[in-house]
Amino acid sequence: MRSAPSLVTAAAIFALVVTPASQAFAEVALDWSGFVTAAYTFNFDEPADGTNHGRVFDQEDNTFQVPLAELAVSGGVEDGPSFNLVLEFGDVASDTQSRGLLDDVSGFDIQQANVSYKGFTFGKFATLHGAEVIESPANMNYSRSFLFGFAIPFTHTGLLYATEVGGIGLKGAIVNGWDNFTDNNDSKSLMAMVAVPLGERGSVSVGGMYGAEQDDNEGDMRGLIDVVASFSPSDGIDLLFNFDWGTEENAAADGDDAEWWGAAAYIDAMITDTFGVAGRAEFFSDSDGARGLDTDVWEVTVTGHQAYGDNAMARLEGRYDQAAADIFMDGDGNMQDDQFTLAAELIFTFP
Repeated sequence: MRSAPSLVTAAAIFALVVTPASQAFAEVALDWSGFVTAAYTFNFDEPADGTNHGRVFDQEDNTFQVPLAELAVSGGVEDGPSFNLVLEFGDVASDTQSRGLLDDVSGFDIQQANVSYKGFTFGKFATLHGAEVIESPANMNYSRSFLFGFAIPFTHTGLLYATEVGGIGLKGAIVNGWDNFTDNNDSKSLMAMVAVPLGERGSVSVGGMYGAEQDDNEGDMRGLIDVVASFSPSDGIDLLFNFDWGTEENAAADGDDAEWWGAAAYIDAMITDTFGVAGRAEFFSDSDGARGLDTDVWEVTVTGHQAYGDNAMARLEGRYDQAAADIFMDGDGNMQDDQFTLAAELIFTFP
């Protein structure tokens, strides 16, 4: 049995450690947010395997879904460190998982988990690249572009530094690679981005990434250049442009060096205070087969969106895809070079 002095000493140590920690925790300002989406997609060709080929996230035909529910919490101490945690639930969460984290878990992902201090961020974070993001409510359209799904990564794990010089944003990072929580080789990848404002109504960013990304292979390098420009010529009209170019050594279907590139243009116009129409036109070339399509593809998307208060939105979308090869499927299981889908989505955000 412990003596009384020992118990008093232990209690004193506990008080010295826990009391400041609890006071610090009480000073942390927490910010909670989230959303839930419900969606339905119908492919007019009614593919025999029930799959909208060439798509990312909206792959299931004639199926009601809850594609993504997200909970985000962030906080920090004044003049001190902060943290960010983003949890995903649903079919999309299974598609965004990084290698080496939750590999055997379905329908759940830790999209981001990081701490930041004095411009440095360490942990898992969303990619710097692309005009679209994983979160559907933040995009102009319901379906994601080919560029988002095939040209760029989703997330990274590593160390990121961000600063601003004369109004120009600068970012640099060293990470485990593309969508890797645990590195798949002994090499790290480097990222950088420069963001320049275009007056009060626009901006342009140029980002790049370079490193070895193949399993157990530090010799074959992958590179990416990503350009995103946005401009709002007037209230209620937003324009967006995205260009991506990538290359990788010995990654083509025939074993040669591979190259992929594409561009997408967007417009979102508010017709009334609550109703608007968004459009996207896109071309993506994966003729070397390094990114999974093995052909050139085009698409045009039109999305109508209606807001209901500050926390709800409904979207109706039509999308037409065409390819230089037969990569889409019809109702008899035959492959063809185009497809047309109609989708509906409901979005509920909180708080």
